[in-house]
Amino acid sequence: MKAVCRACGGEVRPLGRAKVLRAHDVGYECCPHCDYIQTETPYWLEEAYKNPITAQDTGSLERVLTLADVTKVVLALVLGRRGRCLDYGGGYGVFTRRMRDLGVDFRWEDRYCENLLARGFEARPGEKGFVLATCFEVLEHVERPRELLAELLARADAVLVGTELNDGSRERFFEWPYVAAEHGQHVGFCGERTLRRLADSLGVRVVSNGKSLHLFHRGNVPRARARLALATRVSRVVAKLIRWDPLTRADHEFMRDAGTGAAK
Repeated sequence: MKAVCRACGGEVRPLGRAKVLRAHDVGYECCPHCDYIQTETPYWLEEAYKNPITAQDTGSLERVLTLADVTKVVLALVLGRRGRCLDYGGGYGVFTRRMRDLGVDFRWEDRYCENLLARGFEARPGEKGFVLATCFEVLEHVERPRELLAELLARADAVLVGTELNDGSRERFFEWPYVAAEHGQHVGFCGERTLRRLADSLGVRVVSNGKSLHLFHRGNVPRARARLALATRVSRVVAKLIRWDPLTRADHEFMRDAGTGAAK
């Protein structure tokens, strides 16, 4: 049986092999139709997720601060509203807590990780009606990226994805640190064409900064503003000009009165 691309369904070609988790000899495949690169069927994930957040991810807190600024600017200047938002694959809850402290009603969801810092503000299973879903450092972890994006777009008006794009170089792919074979959690790598093919197949549009941030959305958005919002140096400055009342005190009072019950 011929192997197919898990992003677009096209036939893939062998790319090379790498030692995953320093133990498994794993084949990687590339798609000539959409530039997606994927591992063979990832049979090692249970082993890889014994520790959901790897020790090698030393930039997680700095990344949260940067992504919070980007998200704030996307909501204010691109989508034009706040409303209820979802952080899918929210880890320990750091990003959700940060966004609530910035005045945005974010909810947490993660099937692998324990919510430590945003307890009481979990999304209900399958909950819909979100203005925005964020999905940072998740797409490279899932076997079937199209299915995940379809699920999130059924729950939110727009989806802000954070994943690094492969540059299309087959020769240097295994030199790329983002392959991260040592921890075994990265199983698929999008290129720019992958994003466009995914958006087309889902009937939505996508704006990307060409590197690591990508906004999937329905209808029209101001694309020039979107590109500026996804430029982290710009959003870092603009975010300081957007002032919303933090939810920190209200959240404290809710948790004091309601214990650990989830917010409605």
